[in-house]
Amino acid sequence: MAKLRNGVVLGFLLIFTAMPAQADYLAGVLAYEKGDYQAARQALLPLAEEGDAYAQLYIGLMSLYGQGVEQNVVAAGEWLEKSAKGGCRMAQSVFGRMYEQGLGLPKDYAMAASWFRKAAQQGSYIAQFKLGKFYLLGLGVPQDVEEAEHWYTKAAEQGSVAAQITLARNYDLGGQFDLDRQQAEKWYRELEKRGYDRNQLYIINM
Repeated sequence: MAKLRNGVVLGFLLIFTAMPAQADYLAGVLAYEKGDYQAARQALLPLAEEGDAYAQLYIGLMSLYGQGVEQNVVAAGEWLEKSAKGGCRMAQSVFGRMYEQGLGLPKDYAMAASWFRKAAQQGSYIAQFKLGKFYLLGLGVPQDVEEAEHWYTKAAEQGSVAAQITLARNYDLGGQFDLDRQQAEKWYRELEKRGYDRNQLYIINM
């Protein structure tokens, strides 16, 4: 019983030790969502400096978009890289986009694809769509229509409108995929449920 009591006490101590950091993180995220970036930064920066990957994400985003601080894409890249290496899939996706666009980093499609893959494998539909596009066009990876179709489908199944439009149009018109009117109709119906007119989908630039 003594061992059990000691274990329970230790568990409670660990919980209460972690609570201030959790409270600061939640306060920082809530402030960020409200647009109070100074309060968000004040709450999240100490956590980011201690290595919290999700706090690093928000500090990186604030630097990237100039939210509460002067825009600094180099600093943003540094924070987002730390967050991405810490396993945050949103940071991986954003960091990949920075390589894709040459935003504060040398444009490098291979590096972009690498980070998109990490995020896509964790379930990021944004990264799944990007990886599909990279495989379709052969950007930073060997061109592979089957891989493109795989990742577009993953993203579409999670509700990515861009992926659903890409699949519907390619299955309908031929494009890079084989014609498949059944699959085209499936994705057109999903888009119509969300208020899209299929006739307008032909002119949307993806």
